[in-house]
Amino acid sequence: MDLGAFRRLVGDGIALYPGVEFWGYCVDGLQGVMGLDETLLRGFAAAQYAGGADGIYLFNFFVAQETGREPLFAALGQLGDPDGLRGKAKTYCLMAGSIDGLYTGDGPYQVPRLAPLGRPQAFDILIGAEPAGQQVDVEVVVEGNDAGVLEEKARIHINEYSVGRAASIRPAVLAAAGKDLQTIEFHASTDMLRPGSNRIVFRNDGGPLTVVQLLVRVR
Repeated sequence: MDLGAFRRLVGDGIALYPGVEFWGYCVDGLQGVMGLDETLLRGFAAAQYAGGADGIYLFNFFVAQETGREPLFAALGQLGDPDGLRGKAKTYCLMAGSIDGLYTGDGPYQVPRLAPLGRPQAFDILIGAEPAGQQVDVEVVVEGNDAGVLEEKARIHINEYSVGRAASIRPAVLAAAGKDLQTIEFHASTDMLRPGSNRIVFRNDGGPLTVVQLLVRVR
């Protein structure tokens, strides 16, 4: 969501509270449930504050109870202070808006997106202010091709910085759809990030791929 454009539309007299579904991302089983992951909650809050939000709204937060576990109600107290979020572990994510990770209804969404051979794909993601020197892992979840080729051929840039080739590749399973996917992981640093909108460019020099999700984890 372009909060800046929305702010220009409604003016300064209306408070903006962006909302998020109870799924933060949809790989590796229940790990993507917002109410069960403090890093997802902090990442969503920090990103929206960086984009100009006055607060946040957690839609269906209680639905985590359907997994047999209680939502992290105690974590909610962290989310109202942008300065207090700085330096804490976070997960920022781009996804397609539903449990199966491939929803193509009302959008627009940045994923899923085809990544043809040799044609870089740019993704924009809001990220909060972070101290310098912290480890960052960028995970690009893709469908297609084989891991041996991907490790040699997949690269990313973050803003003006070249991160280079993948650090590792592992299988990932899309929770609801049962699709076999791969998570390509790159190691980076908060020195490459800036508060607000960040551009991550993924280049695939192997076979055809579809980018399903993108995660930025501040450790």
